Amino acid sequence: MRITEQMIRERDKWLTIVSKATGVTERAIMGRSRVEEIAMARHLLIWALHSLRGYSYPMLAEMMGRTAATCTNSNNVIVYTHHTPEWREVIDELKAYNDEQKVH
Repeated sequence: MRITEQMIRERDKWLTIVSKATGVTERAIMGRSRVEEIAMARHLLIWALHSLRGYSYPMLAEMMGRTAATCTNSNNVIVYTHHTPEWREVIDELKAYNDEQKVH
């Protein structure tokens, strides 16, 4: 599937949301850093776009400049690992934002 401008705008909207929620800059999230806090913010973005917005791993790979396997792993980090209360709070905040968007 071809990535559209609308998809990029949605990615950028969620990038801003995750950046504000985590305190990690948008540039850092889209970068290659493996620093735990930055990588976790990136995992959250990919998880939100996949689990909450329905983007496939190949689509995410193209939008994020990563491989589909990397995007799968990012989603799995959020889904299958235990998180600190702070990260759990961010996850809940992203879910609430997504639910709010469905109402409007």
